[in-house]
Formats: sequence, structure tokens, C-alpha cells
Amino acid sequence: MVLAYLIGVFAFSEPMGAIRFQHIVDPFDLSNPIVTAMVQDNAGQIWLGTQFGLNVFDGYSVAYVKPGSWESGVDRSWIRALHIDAKGVLWVALRDRLLRYDASMRDFIEVHLPGQFDDVNIRALNSDLDSIFVSSEAHGTLIGRCNSGVDEFHFEPFQPLGDRMALAFQDDDMGRLWIGHVEGLSVLSPDRKQISEVDGLELCVSLSGDDKRQQTWATDGRQLLNLSWRDLSWQRHAVPFVDGGWINDIYCDVWGDVWCATSSGLLCFNSSTKEWTSHQYNRNQPWSIQSSHCLDLLPDADGNIWVSTYGKGVSLFRPRAALVSWKNFEDDPQKTVRIWRIRAGKESSWWLAAGDAGLIEIDRDNFSVKQRVQVPFSDLCRAITEMVATPDGNTWLLGTCDGIFEWDPARHSHKAFLPSEYEHRSIRSMVFDREGQLWVATDQGIDRIVDGEISHLSTTPTMQLLLDRKGVVWAGSLRDGLFAFDEEQVLKSVSLAENNNHRHSFYVRCITESKDGNLWIGTDRGVYELDNNRKPVRHIGPAEGLVEPLISSVFADELDRVWIATLRGIQSYDLTTERLVTHGLLDGFPAGFMVGSYMQTEAGQITLGGLNGLISFDPKKIKSDEVKTRLSLGQVDIKNVELATQRSLYVDQNGALASFELEAAENWISIELKNIIFPIGGRQGISYRINKGNWVKQPANQRHLVLTGLRSGSYALDFTVDKDNFESTGISVVFRIKPPWYASRWAFIGYGFACICLGLLVFMYLRQRYQRKLAHQTQKMQIQVLEGKLNRSRLALLQSQLQPHFLFNTLNSISSLVRDGELDLADELIAEFADLFRFVLSHKDDHWISVAEELEFVRRYLSIEKTRFGARLNVEVICDDQTAKYQMPALLIQPLVENAIKHGVGYQGTIRVLVGCEEERIHIEVTNSGGNSLGSYELGLGLSSIKDRLAICFGTLASMTLKTVENHTLARLEFPVTLDTDRSATATRTQS
Repeated sequence: MVLAYLIGVFAFSEPMGAIRFQHIVDPFDLSNPIVTAMVQDNAGQIWLGTQFGLNVFDGYSVAYVKPGSWESGVDRSWIRALHIDAKGVLWVALRDRLLRYDASMRDFIEVHLPGQFDDVNIRALNSDLDSIFVSSEAHGTLIGRCNSGVDEFHFEPFQPLGDRMALAFQDDDMGRLWIGHVEGLSVLSPDRKQISEVDGLELCVSLSGDDKRQQTWATDGRQLLNLSWRDLSWQRHAVPFVDGGWINDIYCDVWGDVWCATSSGLLCFNSSTKEWTSHQYNRNQPWSIQSSHCLDLLPDADGNIWVSTYGKGVSLFRPRAALVSWKNFEDDPQKTVRIWRIRAGKESSWWLAAGDAGLIEIDRDNFSVKQRVQVPFSDLCRAITEMVATPDGNTWLLGTCDGIFEWDPARHSHKAFLPSEYEHRSIRSMVFDREGQLWVATDQGIDRIVDGEISHLSTTPTMQLLLDRKGVVWAGSLRDGLFAFDEEQVLKSVSLAENNNHRHSFYVRCITESKDGNLWIGTDRGVYELDNNRKPVRHIGPAEGLVEPLISSVFADELDRVWIATLRGIQSYDLTTERLVTHGLLDGFPAGFMVGSYMQTEAGQITLGGLNGLISFDPKKIKSDEVKTRLSLGQVDIKNVELATQRSLYVDQNGALASFELEAAENWISIELKNIIFPIGGRQGISYRINKGNWVKQPANQRHLVLTGLRSGSYALDFTVDKDNFESTGISVVFRIKPPWYASRWAFIGYGFACICLGLLVFMYLRQRYQRKLAHQTQKMQIQVLEGKLNRSRLALLQSQLQPHFLFNTLNSISSLVRDGELDLADELIAEFADLFRFVLSHKDDHWISVAEELEFVRRYLSIEKTRFGARLNVEVICDDQTAKYQMPALLIQPLVENAIKHGVGYQGTIRVLVGCEEERIHIEVTNSGGNSLGSYELGLGLSSIKDRLAICFGTLASMTLKTVENHTLARLEFPVTLDTDRSATATRTQS
């Protein structure tokens, strides 16, 4: 961001390779010209603390920070220290208070410190993952930890330091914290409990770490020391040029050079050669540092170093800029020269087509200007856009925006070349073929000139012409793509991609030929490679890591590398390793340098001309292999889908974030990737996998991965730029999403305990129910046994009552016959009675008998009664064979027959006994034909015993009815069918 503002402003002073400063922040733009503290936030903004308030520089302009509330006091106070913590929060230390910047409120919140605020006098700030370190003259060094909320910090003395005041903090890769304080230097262990003292240093005012060499640089204000991380040994280096001054701040860059901001200027110590270099203010050099009194140093994310000076604002420079020499040939340093073409001249000079600046001849060894030529070619346009030497090498043909001119450098004379044809035509490119014919590309087409005769070959506006090693002329159009002329010089279209159906959409700006004879075409969609057969074999675009698809220039060097220039930087493609590497600030390349032409010497030095001057570098010194980081994390954003909140996890400067844990509702994760360098096969883009699953590929220009809808559990997320070699080109992130409370381990334990308790309750309930049921069944069986015994007793009682009654009635009949003198009948009746009594005795213990046996007993009884009544008694007994097999209670029909004879037979009568079965029920009807009505029947012992026996045996399922039908009396019994009943067992009572 910052360097985009500097495009066209930098220029190398003599000799080339010297450090060039740019006065970025003017003191008149600041609230106070004395800048006392600087820090860069995660958005790239530079916060500048002065002696009169806070300022912020966004890369283009400086803004004064006006807080939302005046109570904070940051608007007019002396800013003593600035710090950005691991969460990206800005901390501001004033003399008497500590403030934290709330980005959501756009205001400063005061963080209360112990003691009287008037005597705090804060000197330095630093932070841990969850702590903030504050050093003050009043309280020594304090450590603050957040207890319950983001604004509630509890401060207590930092015990390892005692009452000593810290002046500088520095972390190392071993997790230790280096603390420079008023009594020397101490090293704190990773657990922040053990402290080691470094001997030989009585005061330490500034620290800077060197991760590559595992050492820390320290200064006591007068000398420079470097200390080893392993054994804490140190070496002392005397500092020249200070002359009684003071070292205010130090910084060690990626090359190991130590920069010292002193009161006598900016010093640089080369740790390899042990040499010092001084950079001081020089009023005769407009690009020198603005003041020799330097206060603070700040390395930004782009590799630049910011220097705050006493009363002169802020200056900026790039370390190791000598790798790339940057030259501006304009006398006014605020202006730049646009180099359109670089052409080799005679001896050791180069000619530059410098646009509006005319022609410039320079010495290619030291880039010094030999001569400047202002050529007034036309009153309308003087810009030179193309320059080509004639076949004899004596003159130049200069293409401009208003035709072609021939220039004789020896005579310093010029003349119009075919003025009538090319006047008011913009010349884009010119080339001489092997036969000496001139090819001219203009905004109106392509021409070929032979002996002053012009042949119009195409009306396509053309940007670039190239004569390859085979003698073929290639043309690149801004509208119609790539063309080539065959042997008959006929223009033919050439496809840049297989199955290309959009040829006319290609914007071809530049063409070059590599050492192997392949063509490289720069378009608006990246770079295409054509082999010797002129077939497309490769495409390099954003998916392959190209920073910008619109190519401004492409050229090949002698080291099998193709250089690609865009508006966003310069990249190189190694033909041997197939690796695409971005060259930027650390290599000394300026941002936004638009390349228009290039030239390479026999020694391999490459010179690029563009819209911002001239840069030169040795490709052998640009070692991209020094960059080991291929892929790292930038930031992890997490959203809580239930609460609609978002938080960010910030990684350290190396892009490391080993693992993290999320809540159940935090299942929206956005992961940003950075520092992507593609290895061999890097055209495949970025790939990722989850929990060792299948690799998923995404384009290289897509630097974010969003994961949504993740369930609770543990995840291992792997990223790589080469899916075949994850170990060397990938990183891994491990995270865990907690389950919701109802699915946690303790919840499952609770569920299990509840299930066990419920199971025990159910078991106890079923057990008690079973025991009650078993007791009930036992009790029921006991009751049934008792009921059976009772019923059997009652039946026996009824039967015992019925049998004497029957015998008594029979004996009365015999007695009547004897009194009447009918001895023969009485004798016959006695014989029949003996047979009947014998039958009764044989079934005295049977409560159940078959219907056939019951009817046999009735017949025997009726035979006795017939002997008694003679012809007056008629008997009919009807029963089918199937019904005769059923079981019934004994002596059930005889009492009905006896009552029918007693009440129904006077002098003449008929007794009918009908036994049948219908619908599983037995029907017994006893009918008499006597004249007595139903009212003459009495429920004597016989009928009462029948009713009671039916109730005992069948309950409500049996019935007995008496009724009169046509002067006949009908007694009807009805009960269920019983096929077989154990006669020795107790009669079972059937419940309704």
C-alpha cells in the first residue's frame, strides 16, 4: 500500500546502489513534528505517536486521530509508547495513563493501573497471548491479565523483575522473553517463572531478534552487543560515528544487518563483514534522510524500514536495494522518465527512447549520461515509442506518436521517413527481417516497406512485432490475438490455447523467444508458451500463481528463466524447475514498475526500462531459494451462528497456529493463506484435505477456505501447494469443535446414570408387580380350592338332602299300595325300587354324570311311578345320541319329573321329557298334561335344590323357568355344554 504511493518517486543517487530515503510524512502534516513511537496494525496502517497526539498514515495521507470522547486525553498528550497485541488491538501509553483502542466504538478506553496516575510515567509496552506488560518509573514492570471481561484487567507486579523498570521486550523462537531494563538484560523462561541474568550489561534500552541466526541484538545506548540464544554468550561491537550521541533504537533485518537510530544519524552494521555504514542528512542530496537525529525504527510488513526523526517527520527506505539499481534520468527528482525502448549502440553505450525526454545515451557500465538529445520531430508529439537500428548500423529509425523519423547520431540530424504515409500515425513496433525489409506495426495495421514501397498486409491494430530464429515475423494485436506470416507473407491466426473458441478476446501486448526457441506470449490472460512447432504447451495465469493476468512485458534471460512483468510486480519462471517466483521488495524491486523494454548484457546483467525510469539487476544474485516459507496462515475468522457474533484468531509472524478449540455453535470458519510460493508442479494450485481424506484442489488465486456446517469433533486440516509432497510444501491446522452441552461427555454420563436409575425403578416396579401377581394367583388358587371344597360340600349336602327326600316319597308310595291291598303291585314296586336304589348307591359320589345316565335314572324312577299310577300315567323321553354324551349335574331331571307327576297328573296325564342341544347349550324341558296351573307349583326341596345346584355349577350361565303353555305346565332348564368332567374332582363354577 505504502509503496504504491511511491511509484515514480524513488531514484538512485550516485554511486548507484546507495540507500535512498523518501520523505513520506511531512512534519507539517503531523500534530507534532517529533515522532516518539510508531507501530503498524494488521490493516497495514502506520500509527504515529507524537508529543502532541496520535496520527495514522494509510499509505496516502496522514490523519489526526480525534477520539470520540475527550476524557481519554489522547488528543493533546505525549504518546510514550504504542503496541499492537496478538489480537490486533492498539494500546497507547501516555505519561499518566494506559489506553486501549476500541475499533467498534472508534474511541479509546482507559485501562486502570494501580497507584496514583500522576506518577506512572509509562516507558514501554509489550504483550503475551493473554497478558499486557507495562513498565513505568513509578511501579517498575507490571503485568495485566484479563479476568472476566475484555476491559477488566488486573495488574500486579511482574515478580521476576522485582522493582526494575523494563525498557524493551523481545521474543525468540524458543518461547523465551528477553527483557531489557534499567539494570541490564534478563531472559525469562517460556513458563514466565524462571529468569536468567546476562552479565556484562548495566543498561539495555533496545532489543531486536535475529531468528535466522538465533541471536538477539542489544544496546545500552553506547555500544552494540549480539547474544546467542543457546548459551547466552555475547560479543561487543564498538559503534563509530556516534560522537557523544546516543543510540535510541535498533532493528535487525532479514539479511542480518543491524540498523541503529542514533542522535547522530542512521547507522548500519553488517554482521557478516563487521563493517559500519553511516547515513546522515545531506542538504545537497534531496534523497538523503531528513534529519540526523533519529528516534525510532519500524519494520513494516512489506520489508521497508520507517525512521522517525526529531522534528522532521518520518522517512522510509528499503534495505539491500543495491540488488536492483534504480535510476531516474530527470533532473527534477519529483519527475520520472518513461523508458520506452533500450537499444545497444556502438562501443559500450546504450540509447534510451525516453518518451518526452527525447534520446538519452548512457554508459551501460555505470549508467552515467553521455548525452541528451532533444529532437523536435513534430509540433504535435515528441514522444519516442520505438527505436531500431538500420541494417548498416549507421542511423536509427525512431517511431513516435506522429510517424517515423530517421536519426543520424553522428551528425545529430534527423529527417522524416516517408512523411506522407506515416504522418499522424502512432508507431508501435518496427523490425527488419533477414532480407532487410522493414516491418512496421501501427494503430492502423501492419505494413512492409521495400525500397520505399509500402505494402499494406493487415488493418489489424498491432502492438508488437518479433522476428524469430526461423525468420518468421510474429505480430501481436490488441484486439485479434496472435498472428504469423507464412512463407508467402500471408497473415494467419495462431491459436494460443487448445480448442480455443475465443481467439479474438486475447490482448497480445508482448512477444519474446527463449533460449530453447519457444515463443512466450504476454496477453491479458497471462503468459502462453508455444513450442518449436508453434503449438501451445503451457499457460501461466492466476491459477498457477501469477499475481496479475495483464502482462506488460515478458523476456527471457540466459539462465533458462522467463521474466514476467505486470502492474503488480515482477515474477520469474524457471524453465528447469518449472517454478514461478515473485520478486518484490526484499529483492529490491519497486512495486508497480511497469516494464516497457529490456536489455541484457554479455555478462547477464538485465536492464529494464519502464514508465518509472530504469532498473538494472544481476539475475544470478536474485536467489529465490533463500525463501523457505512456501505456505502459511494469515488469519482465521470464526462465526457463532447462534449468537451471530464473529471473532478472529491471529497467528504469529511465522504464520503458525498449531491448534485451537471452538464452541459448538462456532461452525463457520474462514482460513486465509499467505506467503504462497509454488514449487515444481505448482501449477496444480492449492490443495487441502480434512482428516487425511481426499485432496481437494482450488485455484492458486483463491487464498481463502470457508468451512461451514461442521459437526462437533476433532479435525486435522492440511494445506499444500504440491499435493504429491505435503511434507515439504504444506502446513497442518488441528482444531476441535466442542459438542453442545446435551451431547458432551458429562451429559452422556448423566444420561447413562439416569437410564440406570430408570432401569432400576422399572425393574423394582416389575418385580413388585410380579410378586403381587404371583401372590394374587396363589391367593386365587387357594380361593378356588376353598370354593371347590365349599361347592363340593354344598353339592354333597344338596344331594344328600335330595336322596332321602326321593327315598321317602318312594316308601310312601309303597306304603299306600299296601294299605290299598294291592300287594302284587307293592311287591313289584319294591323290586323296582331296589334296582333304583342300587343305581343311586353306585353313583352316590358322582356329582357329574352323562345325560344318558341321568335319563336312565329317570326311566327307572318313572317305571316305579307307572306301577303306582298305572294307565293314568303316560311317559315320553326324547333325546338324541349326541346330546346323550354330554355331562350334566346328577339328579337334575328327576325332581322336575316328580313335580310334574305330583302336580300335573290327576286321573289321566302324560309326562314328556325332551333333552336337546342348541348353540352349545343343553335344553331340558319337562312337560305335563295335567289340568293344574302354574300357580299350583311350589318351590319345594326338589326345585330349590335344582336352582341352587345350577347356580353353583354354572353361575349366571344357567337358567330354570316354569311357565304354562296351552294348559300345559313346562319346566325348562338351560346350561352350557360340558363334554367331560372329572367326576372325582370338584365341580368348576363358570363365571359369567
